[in-house]
Amino acid sequence: FVSTKRMLMEESNFCKTMSGFLHALVRPFLSRLHMKESGAAFLGNEPVPVPICVAFEALEPIYTLHTKLKSDLIKLLDEWSQGTRLLPILGRLVALSVSMHQAFAASLPIALRHLEENPAIIKRYNERMRKIGRTLKFHLSLPLDHLTKCALICLDIVRSTSKSHPEFKEMDRLAQRLQSNTDSVFQMKDESKRVDYLKRLETQMKTKTNEPLHLVSRKRYIVREGTLDRLTRRGKASFMFHLFNDILLYSSKELTSGKYILHRRILLRECSVSISDKDQHCLQINSPQKSFLVCANDAQECKEWEVDLKRQIKACEKEMGATKKIAAPLWTQDKDQIHCEVCEGKFSLFNRRHHCRKCGCLCCGKCSSQKALLEHIDKTKQVRVCDTCFSDINFNSLKLTPNRD
Repeated sequence: FVSTKRMLMEESNFCKTMSGFLHALVRPFLSRLHMKESGAAFLGNEPVPVPICVAFEALEPIYTLHTKLKSDLIKLLDEWSQGTRLLPILGRLVALSVSMHQAFAASLPIALRHLEENPAIIKRYNERMRKIGRTLKFHLSLPLDHLTKCALICLDIVRSTSKSHPEFKEMDRLAQRLQSNTDSVFQMKDESKRVDYLKRLETQMKTKTNEPLHLVSRKRYIVREGTLDRLTRRGKASFMFHLFNDILLYSSKELTSGKYILHRRILLRECSVSISDKDQHCLQINSPQKSFLVCANDAQECKEWEVDLKRQIKACEKEMGATKKIAAPLWTQDKDQIHCEVCEGKFSLFNRRHHCRKCGCLCCGKCSSQKALLEHIDKTKQVRVCDTCFSDINFNSLKLTPNRD
């Protein structure tokens, strides 16, 4: 009886809050919405993203079913006796969780993002929202949060019911199913949020050659993102890093378009990472195509990146198998050498610096006139190597040609 009364209180609070939200925003919004023959929705002359329509349209039937559930609970408690049956209530909750909430959960993360990016859509209703005293995100998240509370109360009802009760087994089965359905609804919400993030990043980022950037993958999810300073040959440069569970991306922001230009995509299972011996703020990331140092704001942030990277690398190796790791060399910074590391000739405006792709040393054009096929860097394109490395390369396994530059 106590748990059932608690459920009625939760249903009453939910219905009261949702009623105010529907009256203040959802119903006026949907009444002004008009559809064109193409299937696109418009509010006046302004287009409305489909996920917003789906989320808003799902709220009314969810509210109606919960209102009916509240009426049933009131009637049940008024007529309460030793033989009162709770199965119809549990059965209705199970049906409710399946039929109504799944579509709403799938559209919710995308709808929230579109509403944040298009404040003009709800601008005329802001005053009404302020009178309610709650945020839009709170109201849109309320049905799923309420469903979780209902599932927990149902489990409490089953726990307080004697196992000898003739309906105990069926009640326990329905309560477990409700919990399972609730979990699947939230998984669907998380999955929708995950895919939406990847699709949004695809639109915000582009490759140097303007090729399509495919990030959406069945198991891929974001671990962390942030700005780090990468040590380039000419000094520090800020890059945006996106760490996923299987790849690491770093990019720079284009001032004209505001988009991120992708510089490199690194497979985690092929790379290794460690704190730099010279600076506790710096992290050394080694990969077959490129190895480099990145600097964080402080040692703690650097350690956090190291921990997350190592955790994901280990998980990738466990899932896909460890590979033999070949790391490209760290390049010597331009400011660290004023002489060629091979012939010791001084660099100048006419005697320019070049990097050997095999050892990373700085050398002049004369001492780096050869090219070699280093398959861990590029399987088809030959790259510049210094004379020392050229003479050390195994001619039987690497294809060599002179540099004609």
